[in-house]
Amino acid sequence: MNGLQIQGVSKSFQQNRVLSGISFEVHLGEVVAILGPSGCGKSTLLSLIAGLEAPDRGDILWQDKSLAGVAPNQRGFGLMFQDFALFPHRNAFDNVAFGLRMARLDEKQVKIRVGEVLELVGLPDAGRRDVNTLSGGEQQRVALARSLAPRPHLLMLDEPLGSLDRTLRERLILDLSHVLRRSQQTSLYVTHDQEEAFSLADRVVLMNRGRIEQVGSAQELYQHPASIFAARFLGMDNLLEAVIQNGESGSEVVTSIGNFPLMQPEIHGKVTVLLRPDAVSISGDEECAFSGVLLERTFRGSNWLLTVEAGSSRLRFEVPVSANPQPVGEIVCLSFDPARAIQVYPAEAE
Repeated sequence: MNGLQIQGVSKSFQQNRVLSGISFEVHLGEVVAILGPSGCGKSTLLSLIAGLEAPDRGDILWQDKSLAGVAPNQRGFGLMFQDFALFPHRNAFDNVAFGLRMARLDEKQVKIRVGEVLELVGLPDAGRRDVNTLSGGEQQRVALARSLAPRPHLLMLDEPLGSLDRTLRERLILDLSHVLRRSQQTSLYVTHDQEEAFSLADRVVLMNRGRIEQVGSAQELYQHPASIFAARFLGMDNLLEAVIQNGESGSEVVTSIGNFPLMQPEIHGKVTVLLRPDAVSISGDEECAFSGVLLERTFRGSNWLLTVEAGSSRLRFEVPVSANPQPVGEIVCLSFDPARAIQVYPAEAE
């Protein structure tokens, strides 16, 4: 069912165009991540959805009804910030109860609902605790419980784990995902961290300079980045200038490290080639697609991160720990399946 619908939304501040023709949907019960670098328009988009700003063009709808002119407090949306914004003079119970009391629920209903959401976030006995004595992770859970308590139509989370250390963030990502799905809470999760987006979201909206680069599942984005920007943002830097050459046996991609079969026949002329870092293997001379000098090898538990100088390019690859790469300074031969390892972009796409 339709939940949130963003239809051709644009927004400028003075002469600065911040959002340009943004369109996507969030279905009821779905968790969608808005992913992108700082300054790409994520927070502005959130402000428009919340009603704190109005779009210059386009419309925002909830269940097929326009929200134009609807005040923020009438939209029924919840917003959770990075700093949690807990009231330091209130205990955990009163922090969670705040929105319910503002809605004039009677105290019996407040007590029941606060107990439900504290149980949901894994803090059933924390109600009377001073929030100043809670750990960072516990404060995050209380802030989440407060956001969930009024049963918002849409919960918007703006970099909610950004202030936590990495170990705690990794643990809370899984907890947060569990809570949102268990409560079937329709959610928008704003982040610049692809691991958070991929771990939490049913779908990801990747933004760049006020525009949408790609929308899809985490698997779709990672396996088939739609642009050079998307590839780079997702950590795939093995990008080579190339040209398409037609021969008797078919079209080839001509690069500085070798010529490879073209798997995207609709592309012509000058191109940029992505060589996926996770799609190569160390091979013998007879299977070698290309070779280079091994400059670095870093052990990462389940795999090796290799830096290889091939031609004029420095390329990085991930191979299983069982591959047992040669010592640094030696020539390494690499093989791959072009259909899986190579993606070609028109040169002007950058």
